[in-house]
Amino acid sequence: MVLLEVPFEVTVSRMARRDGSVDDPQHPSQARYVDGQRIYLAGCDPRSRADVVMDNTDLGAPRIL
Repeated sequence: MVLLEVPFEVTVSRMARRDGSVDDPQHPSQARYVDGQRIYLAGCDPRSRADVVMDNTDLGAPRIL
């Protein structure tokens, strides 16, 4: 399994560009996404189960962690 790690500031910004949502992970309209991701990451711990973890913050230069 490959896990792509990207900070919420970046994922929310990408989502805002794609669908016109608010570009702020702290905004109440982003709570469902951000909180849902936090629950998933804490409960499932995908990082510990991944074969490869990649920092995908810069789409043009992903790097293996």
